Amino acid sequence: MTSSEDHGGAAETAVRDVAAALGLPDFVYTVPRVRKGKADREVGDALLIANGAGAVVQVKARRPDAMDDGSAWLTKHGTKANNQARGSRRTIEEHQRSGKPLTAFPVRVSDLDEAERQQAGLLLDHDVSSWPTVIVVDHPGVTGQPVPDPSAFWITLDDWRQLMLGLRSVTALLEYVRRVLAAEPPLHVLLGQEEQRFLAVIEADARAGGTAGWLTSDVYTDPVGAQLYRELVERVWPNDQSLPAVALSNYRRVVDFLDATPPGAMPRLGRWLLAKRAQQAEHNGHASGLVILDQARVLIFAAATWTEPSDEHIFDAVLAALAIVRSAEISTSQGYPVSVLAVGHLVAENRHIDYRYVLPEGPVEPTQRERSLVLHNFGLFDGTQRTVVPLIAGPQERCPCGSGLLYEECEQSVPSW
Repeated sequence: MTSSEDHGGAAETAVRDVAAALGLPDFVYTVPRVRKGKADREVGDALLIANGAGAVVQVKARRPDAMDDGSAWLTKHGTKANNQARGSRRTIEEHQRSGKPLTAFPVRVSDLDEAERQQAGLLLDHDVSSWPTVIVVDHPGVTGQPVPDPSAFWITLDDWRQLMLGLRSVTALLEYVRRVLAAEPPLHVLLGQEEQRFLAVIEADARAGGTAGWLTSDVYTDPVGAQLYRELVERVWPNDQSLPAVALSNYRRVVDFLDATPPGAMPRLGRWLLAKRAQQAEHNGHASGLVILDQARVLIFAAATWTEPSDEHIFDAVLAALAIVRSAEISTSQGYPVSVLAVGHLVAENRHIDYRYVLPEGPVEPTQRERSLVLHNFGLFDGTQRTVVPLIAGPQERCPCGSGLLYEECEQSVPSW
């Protein structure tokens, strides 16, 4: 391998690593090389796939001691990158038409055994015709150069790192690319000036009433708050564990849910989570709360202290009941199904923290026992106020939880959490 090829391979790895570390490795994919004619072909240097969106990533690099201004190199290799991305989409589509779609694998599963790796694979049965091309270039002479073809999203490797620091989400990156390529007037900038485009997207977002706050500079100004939220996402499959905290068959649904949170909301949610954790620690007991993220998603957070083995099973049952009951309540209140993720924060006496995740598949009718447990211990969701309020009734009135018992009698029959 020549030094140029070695540098190119290192740049490809760096692009994947940045997206995996600052976004999530669950959404950065590679595809085994595909035989075409007498040669093996790559299907992109990486694929980014999250929440139904995707992109083909091509990386072009030149050794840092290159002396040219980069203009001719950029035209030549940029054209090649665009052609390679188009070829990758065609290859995926050809396999779909043959009835043998390709499988992509998240970069994080490369060390798993084959059976687990296959279980974590993603069948490429998506419509990829509209997937954009993302071209990341690493050349000392391209800064300040115009991009040869504005139909693709172009960015330098240094700006790729900075952009991911401001987005902290692969879902957000894909949405950012979509907005840039669809913008009118076009949001073209010279290479190395991604910060200008980032600020332009923030300004455009602030002017659009319906999407205000999707992108802000808050991730930069409050990186601690953003990381507190990202911790919820990263703990679904911690880097120090060989398998996720949820079943392999379910983990992508959970990380999709959490990664869909707009970058502008992450620091605020992180600070809210920190306040709930402080509340739990202060009372050495439990704390909980609910946030309506958007019209279709609700996040529940519950924290409790673990003192003996049975606490773990009780906590799991309570967390599941919370997710099921709130999903039913809010879906009924809003008139359409909503997705509710309950995240549990179980703290042992040695301060070890264990995370649990419950995301019901579709609307589930809660049992009366689940409804009584949640309403008596956590309160009732008020659709008018869009918040949780205490369950209140006179001692001799029928309990609002629907048990049919008098309130006082029902209150005494429900275990306290």
